[in-house]
Amino acid sequence: MKKLLFVVVLLLALSLSANAATHVFGCRIAGDKDSTVDFAPGFSASPNAAAVASSGAVCTAPGAIDSWGLYVSSNQPIVGVRSATYSNALPVAGYYEVSAAWATNTNGKVDAKHVVTSAGGATNTALLNQATADNKNKWMTMGVYKYNANDAANTKVTLTNDNQSTSGSLYLHSIRYVSATPGAVTYNGPANGATGEAMDFVDLGLSWTAGLYNMAFDVWFGDDSNNMTKIMSAFTDTALGLDPGEIQAGKTYFWRVDALNVDNVTQGETWSFTTNPIPEPGSMLALASGLVGLFGIIRRKRA
Repeated sequence: MKKLLFVVVLLLALSLSANAATHVFGCRIAGDKDSTVDFAPGFSASPNAAAVASSGAVCTAPGAIDSWGLYVSSNQPIVGVRSATYSNALPVAGYYEVSAAWATNTNGKVDAKHVVTSAGGATNTALLNQATADNKNKWMTMGVYKYNANDAANTKVTLTNDNQSTSGSLYLHSIRYVSATPGAVTYNGPANGATGEAMDFVDLGLSWTAGLYNMAFDVWFGDDSNNMTKIMSAFTDTALGLDPGEIQAGKTYFWRVDALNVDNVTQGETWSFTTNPIPEPGSMLALASGLVGLFGIIRRKRA
């Protein structure tokens, strides 16, 4: 019953995180503040559960799980290689900033090794200074990485002592994933303010280059810069053709591409292009007459 109750409390705490795209996971279930350690869902220790021990301290970083933390001995020549892993699925694919937080301690190491596993099994190492007081009870970033949805096997953070050789402790408490703000796209064409024939713009279409942490795009288009229509939602390509039936001669069109990542949107600039008008009948007649006259002059010269 104790474990079930604490799992419910943990889920509630996660639902009350800063926003829908912030996910916090602990090493112990919420409320676990005694010598009997109850691992949080997705947390494990290697080579066995005895590889970690209770730290007896609560981390006060904003949003951290309300429990005592754990620690791994850094004295690897004596205790052997030990590690602990948070493995938790994220509900929405995207780029997330990954951070770790730990409680106040007296035995921290300056190079606590965290191995971050992300989409496709990619791994990156972050060495965090757990010795300085300035880094305790706050979120310390380990970088921004891409994750697939519901992929716990590749959404992991492992703390290991395999780079240590002296006495001390490596501390665990909470891991946080926060969706990253996507960078604005860079437009390729048509050029802003360009003019030309309607079919030239149809053939060219719209194209852009993705910015940092872009997962998809919303594309807006119309003949009123203040009232454009979203013609593509969560579009994953970086080029879009235009419907010839929608592009008329003698009009100015506006377009914009917004970058998306999870729940974050970065609005792009609004660009425009103008199609040439259809020549008036009178001007066409004048052009035809001019051409007839020109051909007549050419024929007389040849004669």
